[in-house]
Amino acid sequence: MGDIPVSAANTELTPTITSVTPAVDVNLLGGTTLTITGTAFPHSINLRDDLTIVLENDAGASDTANCVPISSSNKEIKCLLERFNQLMESFYNDPQSF
Repeated sequence: MGDIPVSAANTELTPTITSVTPAVDVNLLGGTTLTITGTAFPHSINLRDDLTIVLENDAGASDTANCVPISSSNKEIKCLLERFNQLMESFYNDPQSF
């Protein structure tokens, strides 16, 4: 029996998200630390990597915000959420929709 060579170039994993917390009461002005759990995440993410979070309110309005990486492992990513600009504008115009 011989060895079977394994090349990292031939290995591709697809990350899967199983949960995001908090799932409610995210501060639209930013500053919320999100914990994203799942599988096949990169073992390390550096602060220059971009994570984009999409948030949708009950009225169906959605917006995106960057989430600055704090830490990561193959099963968990923690990041600090930045401001959601479009949803903040919607909130000021119609707070009842939130």
